[in-house]
Amino acid sequence: SPVSAAALADGEGGVLTGTACGEVVYWRHAEGRFLERWRAKHDGRVIGTAAGGGGILVSGALDGTLRAWDGETGKPRFTIPGHKAWFGSVCMQDDRGVMITDGRDNAVYMYDFSISEDDDRFR
Repeated sequence: SPVSAAALADGEGGVLTGTACGEVVYWRHAEGRFLERWRAKHDGRVIGTAAGGGGILVSGALDGTLRAWDGETGKPRFTIPGHKAWFGSVCMQDDRGVMITDGRDNAVYMYDFSISEDDDRFR
């Protein structure tokens, strides 16, 4: 399936790609070539991919979800539903725990993962 999104995934030659068929693939550069590390799935075309701190990789798709993956294992960490129109793009600032997304509904969403449940801003 054609690649529809790509992002550098880490400082060690990792790349996260998304495809038109909804696949998310993490590649690691080794021995002069890219080797598939793990593969996961969305229910729609992947439109955006990004890397964040703590080894978290994020993908967003036309199924209206953002999904966070463990970069080492490919296991899902969490899913954020809610984009009512097509998902547009995703960007993470890994040193602050902030993620920004947009969609064709002309909305921009900011997620701040640096806030703990004990913080008054969480309520």
